[in-house]
Amino acid sequence: MQAVIGAAALCVFIGAAPASGRMMLVPLSAQPLADAAIAADARLVGRGWLPGALIVEGERDAIARRIGDGAVIVAAIGGCVQ
Repeated sequence: MQAVIGAAALCVFIGAAPASGRMMLVPLSAQPLADAAIAADARLVGRGWLPGALIVEGERDAIARRIGDGAVIVAAIGGCVQ
């Protein structure tokens, strides 16, 4: 339940991810996000500003299908930490 509340808060405060382009994947589990993103033909851009987060470039729906409930996809604002 806390993960759902946290995910909702992230979406409200940060913003919804675009349909395509750069976005940040914020992990909710120990699932390897990089492998899932690459499998969805996304390009890894760098690390996000939240612990374990990744900045990727790709198609939101394809990435969402691959990561399932293992992460939240939000807009990539504020740059990234590389």
